[in-house]
Amino acid sequence: MEQVRTGKSVRLHYDQKLADLRAQLKDLGGICRRMLETIERVLAENTDISAYAFASAEREAAIRVRSIDRLCSLLILRQQPVSKDLRLITVATRVSTDLGRIAHLCLDLSKTLERISTDDF
Repeated sequence: MEQVRTGKSVRLHYDQKLADLRAQLKDLGGICRRMLETIERVLAENTDISAYAFASAEREAAIRVRSIDRLCSLLILRQQPVSKDLRLITVATRVSTDLGRIAHLCLDLSKTLERISTDDF
């Protein structure tokens, strides 16, 4: 027989999903931070760069963005969130989109830097 969830256990499950959302945002931010730090180090030290590593990091960021968007949709669909939770969910969607753009821009910048470093002047 299926066990019926009480209101409290539903909220605990929902709070766990919100915590997962925060953790995924933190991971996505970490990916972007590492990409930006690498670009900063390359520019400061005038070293060569390989866009290949950035491509894999950008793919990972894109996967995280899709995962965050999916989780946000599920959080809204499964339970009508209170305003505080809805604000978190909408901000998470915006932030993940912006971080995804940052990761893509880092990939573009790495390709440009790689091309500049291989050109003979």
